[in-house]
Amino acid sequence: MKLEVLVITWLAVACMFMPAEMIKFGKKTYPIVTGAEVGSMYIADHRYIANYHTANASRQDITRAVIVVHGKRRDAWNYYRAIQSAVKVSNVNASKIFIMAPLFLSTWDMDLAKPTSLIWKDNSWMDGGDAINHTISSFSVLDYLVTHFSDKSRFPNLDSVVITGHSGGAQLVQRYSLVGNDSTDGINLRYVIANPSSFVYFNEYRPRGVSPTLCPGYNTWKYGIMKPPRYVLDSPRVRGLTDLGSTLETFAARDVVYMNGQYDNFTSGGLLDTGCEAEAQGVSHIDRGLAYWSYITSILPLSNFNQDIEIVPFMNHNATGMFCSTAGVNAILEA
Repeated sequence: MKLEVLVITWLAVACMFMPAEMIKFGKKTYPIVTGAEVGSMYIADHRYIANYHTANASRQDITRAVIVVHGKRRDAWNYYRAIQSAVKVSNVNASKIFIMAPLFLSTWDMDLAKPTSLIWKDNSWMDGGDAINHTISSFSVLDYLVTHFSDKSRFPNLDSVVITGHSGGAQLVQRYSLVGNDSTDGINLRYVIANPSSFVYFNEYRPRGVSPTLCPGYNTWKYGIMKPPRYVLDSPRVRGLTDLGSTLETFAARDVVYMNGQYDNFTSGGLLDTGCEAEAQGVSHIDRGLAYWSYITSILPLSNFNQDIEIVPFMNHNATGMFCSTAGVNAILEA
């Protein structure tokens, strides 16, 4: 135990935990991140997604792409730094990793937007919703990024793509792991989901019980599968979740790693969803994570089950700490 504490303490110092800045109304300019450059990636119909990505990368050398999704603060620069820190404490060659941190701009971030930027209302991107200035979903953005990195003409030696997020970003990644495109032509696609505030359930069961009268939205998207967003309704893969059995069979086989901080157990606060829909899933981030793991291992077909859970010792609600942990480094960079 002493050795484990020493290792975790060293990682904490090496990674320098992400500052707890509260960004509600957005930044005026893009912060500078050493080793990264700010770009705008074309998605569709003359619309672009802002992003931070690895500067001056040799694409011939890249074997793994890490797409990291920011939380509700929309601080993609900090999430780029978090993965950058994880790379530094890992055993991987940094030249083989390409980091991409998309920025889902909100109506609070208009100072950062260009006329062609995709913009979402508040944090509706976390649900897979469409941008307010085009019928392009945040799920579609992830689809495009997966396709981009899976293209051998761009990254000839790439063999794996990891999509990860923490807190609000983990909510997007968790829903995407159910409904997103996984056609990657032999490239392994992994989803690493750290400390989300809620999950999507597939039936009316909730760990703490729920009154449909007092909480009528408990089973609607993003908490359940009723009334899913346009992307899900239009998707030829999941067909609006009308063939749920087939969707769940595909989902069970996807490479998904859930991560929770041992001490992410606060029952209130600005980063915890305290609506009745989320409260029905558990009282804290870790309570909800453990309950969801118990749920999916009881409801998903286990014959091809390819999912796992990791509890990070002594860790609370901190993205950099989660990504730099032994479990985080292994799931995101090494395994």
